[in-house]
Order: sequence, then structure tokens, then C-alpha cells
Amino acid sequence: MVLKQDSPYYEHFYSQLRAWEHYVPVARDLSDLKKRVIWARDHDDEARKIAENARKFANENLMPVHIACYHAVLFSEWSKRIVSDVKIPNDMTNVPQPKFPCHCKSKGNHEEL
Repeated sequence: MVLKQDSPYYEHFYSQLRAWEHYVPVARDLSDLKKRVIWARDHDDEARKIAENARKFANENLMPVHIACYHAVLFSEWSKRIVSDVKIPNDMTNVPQPKFPCHCKSKGNHEEL
């Protein structure tokens, strides 16, 4: 079971996670960590379900192919927003990339993009 510390930092998939469904939230200062661990010990069935939900989410969203697709979409969208010419320094080599369609499916808006 995941104990997720509250933090101002985030990963691209955090907006899809739900506290008490995919993880047990823990205060940023860890002041409630002991209480959360005791809760997990006392609520084995609920903790097991949260762990199962987290595992299912990871298997459906966080496998290497999913991460690669996220980055492909991210860089594709980012490249559309570049307004200045891209200049390659003389000490670097431009490696042209083939054009191919991305078959990655977005599950919704990514506010963090």
C-alpha cells in the first residue's frame, strides 16, 4: 500500500490519483505518519483494496510504454508552441527523426502540460 506524502512537487499522473482509493495521504511534515500506519494495520481489507487499486492504476498507466507515450505527446505539443527557430550549436549533431504517427491515447486534459 502506498503512503503518499503531501508535496508541492508532482508527476504527470498525480491528477488521476485519488486519496484513499489509490494511496493513503500523509501530511507534508509527516506528523500523521504513525496514525496512518496504525490505520493500515487496523484496516487490513481497506488497505489491501487501496494497494490493489494502486497496482491496477500503475499497470494501466505507468508501464514504460505509457511513460514513453506521455513524453511523445508532451514533446509533440511543446514543439507546436515553439515560436523561434531552433538553432543547433556547431558542436552538436542534428539527428533527423523519421515522422511516424503516435498511437498514444490521451485519457483527458493534462493540466500540468
